[in-house]
Amino acid sequence: MLEDVIERRHFAVAIVVLEAYLNLKDDMKQKMALSQLDETLQKRILLFLDLAKYPIQEWNFEKNFAELSNLTCYLLSMLVCRIEDMETCFAELEKLMKKEWDEGIMTKERYMFHRRTNFELKRIIWRLNLNDYYNITYHNENHMKIIYKHIV
Repeated sequence: MLEDVIERRHFAVAIVVLEAYLNLKDDMKQKMALSQLDETLQKRILLFLDLAKYPIQEWNFEKNFAELSNLTCYLLSMLVCRIEDMETCFAELEKLMKKEWDEGIMTKERYMFHRRTNFELKRIIWRLNLNDYYNITYHNENHMKIIYKHIV
């Protein structure tokens, strides 16, 4: 069985990539209005969208399951829908990070950390695009797992 781990740092990168192509808050507001989610829940989800930009922010999966599950599904679905744009954006991010490393703005450790995060997120999006059957499980405040199911 194939699985991937999603951490808070992946959310931050996903938001950066998607904001390069659309206004996430407005798009999410529009989609939530169409799905007729409770207004209070909509506000809490939008707040979590802002908090997800900062991977150091602590989350409580038990307390905030509705917000996190909606945000997770939204971000992942938008990345899969924009998979070609995502590849272009990741290539540009790589160039910028490499330039910062060359100029001494970013350390080699930070460069490798961000490069690994970007690679992991790209792999997750490609796997989601290729697999119709998967489950997302919330393990603790640190990560979620995507377990891919293959039909035999």
